[in-house]
Amino acid sequence: MSAYPEIVEQLLAVRILRALRSFYKYRELEEIFDLVAPIIWRYISGKVLPSKDRAREILDKVIELKLAEKIVEKALKVGKRGYPDLSRIIYDADVLSILAYEAYRVFESMRPTTILTVAVDGIPLSVFTAEMFGARLVIAKKEREAWVDDYYEEQILQRDPPLITSIYVPRNSIKYNDIVLIVDDLMRTGKTVKASINIVRKAGARLAGVFTMVAIGNEWRQTLSNENVKLHIVYTLP
Repeated sequence: MSAYPEIVEQLLAVRILRALRSFYKYRELEEIFDLVAPIIWRYISGKVLPSKDRAREILDKVIELKLAEKIVEKALKVGKRGYPDLSRIIYDADVLSILAYEAYRVFESMRPTTILTVAVDGIPLSVFTAEMFGARLVIAKKEREAWVDDYYEEQILQRDPPLITSIYVPRNSIKYNDIVLIVDDLMRTGKTVKASINIVRKAGARLAGVFTMVAIGNEWRQTLSNENVKLHIVYTLP
């Protein structure tokens, strides 16, 4: 994360430790980071900041041990109808920081200038991801706003119930040669992601890739099988 001042890395490391503390005991954090509990407590409580080298070690461990995936697995609840409840994740700022940091580490070489998501549940993660990259945030909506005259529109065919919906992005929000990272909280069919990819192409922008928090099943694989795109999924459900 060399593009950031050292103090930002130090503060981010503390925030990530705070998020992990909600899911792990101090004894477990000791084993993960090879730090004694009193030191971890001092970082989490704000008594002291980790040094720049220690902060980078903490951040590297988060990626090396796939802690974002493990936290999503711990926080995710699946309802009786088989639909995942992401509320414990998307409403927790510290957890969103971990996910956004993983997006940063995966796609930093692409240098995204724009983060694109579809309203509404993907917005919290997209806000944190845009902040992590210092990028603009663009939100595709399912309704046209009366005060915007010119849109990119992409239709989505849904099966259950059978209907056609559309997503809309104002034309002036994605510019030619922008580098766009698509962020999605939940992917099941992949059709919303594919529609987002098509809008990026219509705008003449470059696609950095797709970052998805949770993917369900395999239908999305078929939908995106012909897309030559870098895709990173944090956690997959069968």
